[in-house]
Amino acid sequence: MLLLLVVIFATVSISEAQIAKGKYMIGGTANFQTEGNAWVLNPSGAYFLTDDIALGGSLILADNITGFQTYLGISGRKYWSILDKTYLYGHAGVNFDILGGGGVGINLFPGVMYFVNERLAIDGSLNGIGGGGIGLSLLF
Repeated sequence: MLLLLVVIFATVSISEAQIAKGKYMIGGTANFQTEGNAWVLNPSGAYFLTDDIALGGSLILADNITGFQTYLGISGRKYWSILDKTYLYGHAGVNFDILGGGGVGINLFPGVMYFVNERLAIDGSLNGIGGGGIGLSLLF
């Protein structure tokens, strides 16, 4: 996680717009729970089809009481600007279990994204039963 933060901060520079059609976004989250020593790594990427709609994918690596799990996901997000550097979004996605029993998961949740500068954003989500998380996103 520290290496990811160093890479993100090292590549941040001034850009013309926060979110806009044709922009790419990379980011992710890392979660750890002391109960059961569970952890989840979730790197992701997306492409803005319009100024407020992004289509993306993710890799989910998790280890918990049920064992190690790996999922590939596809998702879409719709963004609404609420303040100068702040956006609300709705997230809809489907995750496919690629190592286990072939399970499929559907996720729908709201989130908020705050831009620290033109490229770097802090992303927080409320993800139902799982609780949610905080991550970083970089636009280019």
